Amino acid sequence: YGQHMSTPRPAEIAHRDARRMAVVLGEIGGEGAPISGGWMSLDVPGSWANFAAGLGVHGPVDRVEVDRLVSFYRAQGASPRIEVTPFQDPTLRPRLEEQNFTGTDDERVLVHGLKVGPPSESPRGLSFRTIDGSREVDVKGFIESQMLGFFPDEVAPAGMYPITERLARHPRCTLWLIESDGLIVGSGGVEFFEETAVLIAGCVYPSAQRRGVQSAFINYRLSYARFQGARYATIASVVGGPTERNALRAGFSSAYTQTMLKQAP
Repeated sequence: YGQHMSTPRPAEIAHRDARRMAVVLGEIGGEGAPISGGWMSLDVPGSWANFAAGLGVHGPVDRVEVDRLVSFYRAQGASPRIEVTPFQDPTLRPRLEEQNFTGTDDERVLVHGLKVGPPSESPRGLSFRTIDGSREVDVKGFIESQMLGFFPDEVAPAGMYPITERLARHPRCTLWLIESDGLIVGSGGVEFFEETAVLIAGCVYPSAQRRGVQSAFINYRLSYARFQGARYATIASVVGGPTERNALRAGFSSAYTQTMLKQAP
C-alpha cells in the first residue's frame, strides 16, 4: 500500500527513527539502559553502537537524566555521546549544552515515498544474494564483506566484528551480498520498523565503484521494501557524501539532518 499513501512529515519520520534507533541499541548495542524514553548503549571499543538515542521523543528531558547519561559513560571510561534530531523535545539541547556537549558529526536523513518510478537498468552480471542469519557461512561472509567495504585501506576496528555479527542475525533485517559476475563486490540491507524500511549498511568495494552498483542496490532495496508493504523508506548519509548523491538520484528527498553530540573531556 506504500504507493497510495503520502510521505509523512519530517517530524514524524524523525520521531519514529529516533525510537527505532533506541530499540536497535537495546537489541544489539551491548551493555545499556533505558533513559528518558530512549536508550544509552556502551558496546566494546570500536563498535558504532557507543552512544545514546531517542531521548526527548516522548516529552521533556530532566537535568537529572542528562546527569545519569554522563555518569553511565564516565563510570566506564567512555566519552558520553548522543544522537539528536531537530524534532526532539526542546528541553534536550539546552540540557546537553549545560553539560558541554558539542556537535561532532552531521548526518542527512532522506526519505522515499516508495512510489514506482521509471525502470532503471542494473549493470550486467549484477545480482543480490540474500543472507541467511542462521547459517554461519552466510554470517561470516556478510561480516567479511562489511569490513572490506567500509575499511578497504585499513584494518577494521575489532569492535566492529561483534556488532556486525549481531546485525547479521537480527530478525528485523534482510541483508544481501552484492555479486558481480559471481564475485562479491559489496553488501547491505533493509531494516523494517513499524511502517518504515530503513536502508542500512550499504557498501561497494572500491574496485566496483563508479559502475552504477550502489544505485542499482538502492533501487533493488526500494523495490523489496515496496513489495513488503512499507509506507516509506529512509536512508542516512554523511552530508554531501556519495550515498546522499545516489539516494537523490533514486528519488529520495532530504527530510532532516541529525547530529551526534559529544561531551567535551
